[in-house]
Amino acid sequence: MKMKKPHHHGNLRAALIVAGLELLQSGGVPALSIRKLAQKAGVTHAAPAHHFPNLKSLRTALAVEGFKMFTQSMESQLAEVDDDPRTRIIAAGRGYLRFAKDNSGLFNLIFGGTDLDGENAELVEASEAAYQVLQMIAEPIAIRNGASASGNKSNEMMIWSLIHGLAGLMLNDKSGRIDPAHIDQIFDSILPSLTFK
Repeated sequence: MKMKKPHHHGNLRAALIVAGLELLQSGGVPALSIRKLAQKAGVTHAAPAHHFPNLKSLRTALAVEGFKMFTQSMESQLAEVDDDPRTRIIAAGRGYLRFAKDNSGLFNLIFGGTDLDGENAELVEASEAAYQVLQMIAEPIAIRNGASASGNKSNEMMIWSLIHGLAGLMLNDKSGRIDPAHIDQIFDSILPSLTFK
């Protein structure tokens, strides 16, 4: 009788991450479990424990990858435009919204209040890199009335709230008022009139 070869991964952690991302894509955050992860990766139920001893560690690792993909989505849009400040806000916003549209499970993992290890160094670094894109596009907006440096923080929050709020509406709207196929045009039309330095 021919023996079945055991499933082997040269890099089990990377294979588990890919499997986790696929679970998120197909079933969202509720689909994540260590057992389902092992099954998806084609390994024994005990195999993931070396890399992910619990669900929180798995979620955190996936969130790291999510933030990297999120940053890449914004940066790839920025790479296609010139240095005009308004154009760059629109480009980064489109990258933000496209990431949310194409990766709703991952978007909800990194922004949905899921239990993550907030002290994980890789997660802190990846989330900071994403926020730096926001800081960069907000920096040219004029600070009105001679406000202090905190004015820039307000600009960052204004832009983030606008884009993130639209992403949330796009993913959760049941009324049909927001068509994900036209999310770029919707974003362009509601971008407020901003004054630049």
